[in-house]
Amino acid sequence: MRSLRSNSRSLLIGVVFAALAADAASAAPLRVARTAQLPTPPGVCGGVADASTPTVDADPAGRTVVASLLLRGGRAASLARSDNGGRSFTATVLPGLSVCSGAAADHGMLVNPRGALGPDGRAWYGSSWFGNDAGLFDFGVEVAAAGDGIARPAGHAQDVAVLPDQAGSAARALWTSFDQVPNPATYLPTRTRLLTASVRPDGDLGPVTTALDPGAGTLLDDPSLLRGDDDTLIAVANTATYGDLVGTFNPASASEPVRFVGVSTRSTDGGATWTRGGMAGSPILAEFSRDGVRMLIGGAATAAGPGRIVRAITEEPRNGRGGIALTESRDAGRTWSSQRRLIDVPVVAFMPAVAVLPGGRVALSWFDARGDRAGDGRLDVRPWAAVVDLASGTREEVPLGPAFDLGPLMTPSYAVDGSALGVSQDLVALPAGFGTVHTEPAAAPATTRVVYSRLSTKAKDRRAPRRAKHR
Repeated sequence: MRSLRSNSRSLLIGVVFAALAADAASAAPLRVARTAQLPTPPGVCGGVADASTPTVDADPAGRTVVASLLLRGGRAASLARSDNGGRSFTATVLPGLSVCSGAAADHGMLVNPRGALGPDGRAWYGSSWFGNDAGLFDFGVEVAAAGDGIARPAGHAQDVAVLPDQAGSAARALWTSFDQVPNPATYLPTRTRLLTASVRPDGDLGPVTTALDPGAGTLLDDPSLLRGDDDTLIAVANTATYGDLVGTFNPASASEPVRFVGVSTRSTDGGATWTRGGMAGSPILAEFSRDGVRMLIGGAATAAGPGRIVRAITEEPRNGRGGIALTESRDAGRTWSSQRRLIDVPVVAFMPAVAVLPGGRVALSWFDARGDRAGDGRLDVRPWAAVVDLASGTREEVPLGPAFDLGPLMTPSYAVDGSALGVSQDLVALPAGFGTVHTEPAAAPATTRVVYSRLSTKAKDRRAPRRAKHR
């Protein structure tokens, strides 16, 4: 054995190279390691399926991935599943959610399907519907474990979030429940509440409790349900007054941006009782116009990770630049930081998704129009993803797909929320990276592509391949 002294130089060199290797690994370039197109079942509602508004979830190892899709402009929904790490997917139409036949096919549509994966590998989903039933515009939600019974909460409901429990034997659903508005031009409620209940795989709905009741005249929108440290349940939603929203949803009139206020509430007893938390940022819903293309931009997304909850928020464009901001809570939603802009790009940015990564980092994805040329009659938009270090604010980003012209996809229904365009995405944290699902919309008769991408924050293994031994 060599002496320590005789080896000191080689040890020093080894330490230096090890440190350099560690730095290289920590600064490994963000890259798209794998992509797969999600299938859409053929023949849905008598035609070729298009797709939009996807969500994605995965097991901790990243081997099983589930994504929910909206099909045929809201006529049906499906669940795509991969059991090989996202290399390939199979998709099935969700039972009970189709509005392809009968009166509902003429007046109804599904919105915001959301999928979630339980620890036992069971896929859960929730979806909302709305339609004109006997002259009355109504809403509802459905929650189920794939292949099992369906739970349908009573009353007028919308925007359901689903969170499987840690034992895998049930899930918790969170939805908005509201009074109807007598004015059929807006279909906006005069009062909303956040309600929650447990759901068993057979569709049995447990006792319904109120998670949040902000009072008359206040609207709740886009709820999220998360599990924080110590099994604390955290619900987050956007609030605005009824008066703020009425003009915004009329495509014939321009309006001032709606500045929502994010609110949170928490439960430490499994959802039986809830305590109001802090204000979680201020997302916007604003009209954006460029080269004759009009749309509403907005969106917020919430994610939980060890020690923190984060919200990614669309900010109003200013001085010719758009942005995505972040606010976070370190105390299970009791208090939230002031939002700060992490993504700042030319023109506009919107519809963010977010996940918490190790080491004080977050993963973000969004759409922006940084490559659009003013005056060419187009609005070119592209999906992006990034890893951001929260301490320094530095980020590394990559495009997720090609740019596309948003103009031909716009219709008079643009003022609903923008997700009707098929421009949507989601992401989930994975070992050494994260997974995203995004749409690449196409105007009819083309079919919208929905793409799953696995992004790696780990350095590539550049070692030469081992040669086979000849015997």
